[in-house]
Amino acid sequence: EEEDDHKKKVVLATIEKIHREKRAQDQERKLRKRIKEIRQEFVSECCSRPDGYMTQVAFLPGPVGELPLHVCFLRGQWRLGMEVASKLYSGKNKISLPFANDMHGWKSCPQVWNRISGWADGGLYTGETALHIAIICKKDRLVRELLKLGADMSARAVGVFFQGKKTFVNKSGAPPEKGEHQQHLKDQADRIDHHRHRRSDGNLEPNEASTCDYGQYPLSFAA
Repeated sequence: EEEDDHKKKVVLATIEKIHREKRAQDQERKLRKRIKEIRQEFVSECCSRPDGYMTQVAFLPGPVGELPLHVCFLRGQWRLGMEVASKLYSGKNKISLPFANDMHGWKSCPQVWNRISGWADGGLYTGETALHIAIICKKDRLVRELLKLGADMSARAVGVFFQGKKTFVNKSGAPPEKGEHQQHLKDQADRIDHHRHRRSDGNLEPNEASTCDYGQYPLSFAA
């Protein structure tokens, strides 16, 4: 009887293990299917045009000048990034589209733009391309794939993030602002200035955003 009970326990444990493995496989299949759907949704979103825009989402810069292509690579989504690149950014001009000057996004808000436009620092990540990102992340295969798609080896990452500890800034005065609403906008502008430059002697400013002073060009980044 003891032997029979033991055999029953072994059989039941085996059946339970099989069920657990089957549930795990089902969950994995569902997860893979959902991931595929999300990838398709992302690509479709990149191909769409927001209301009032003639440009596809794929070519509309985000808050810091980034494009969806850059976001994929920065978040480590290499396969998704290459899928988006091959479908929407094929060709030298498109695959080499850089981060835009993030300050230009404030032109639509004159109160803030008037406050910060005097900071002619050229933007935070301006000029960085998908090729720069791939090199920084040491993704050799990705670099080769981007070069096949026509990535520009002469692209320059010129934003203050990629400049030295001191850099030239042409700062002009901002018009005086009064009132509670204007103060709120001024506070917004101050937050933008926070990690950028503080006034020193002449036009040479301490560059607090300096992090990747690698020489601007992809080959310099690789070296």
